[in-house]
Amino acid sequence: MSKLNAAKSIRNLASLYRDMEAAAEALEEIGSLEQATEESKKAVAAAQAELATLNGKKDDAKRNVAEAEEKAAAIKTQADQDAAETLRAAQERADATIANGRAIAQAAITEARGKAAAAVAAAEQRVTVLQDAGDLVRGELEGLRQARNKAQDELTAIENKLAAARDELRKLLG
Repeated sequence: MSKLNAAKSIRNLASLYRDMEAAAEALEEIGSLEQATEESKKAVAAAQAELATLNGKKDDAKRNVAEAEEKAAAIKTQADQDAAETLRAAQERADATIANGRAIAQAAITEARGKAAAAVAAAEQRVTVLQDAGDLVRGELEGLRQARNKAQDELTAIENKLAAARDELRKLLG
């Protein structure tokens, strides 16, 4: 066998090997899919069994809800009656409390008006005293401002004379 024939045979074997690897991978994938299918069938069967159990529980729950609704309706009727009686009694007590509160409030208002009038009169008197004191302080402040302005003018005149004297002194020394 020549080397060329051997190379050709080796290539044919390599190609066959690659095809066999692809076939093996395909078989593995088919096996995985078959296994997944079996597991899915088992899961569906388990879910159907669970559904049947839950449907039975649902029917029991519906019966329990119906019984509870009947009891709740009876309790609500009794509660409505009790609430109406409690409301009537509370309204009577509230009316009495309001009447008493109005009388107390009216007395307190009358007393507060008297105190307020006295406080307003005292405040007006204090305001007048403070206004008079303010007028006096404003007058003194104006006098102080005028004295300050006069002193400022005198200072300016002295500074001008001093500047002139310095100029004269420079001329004489100069």
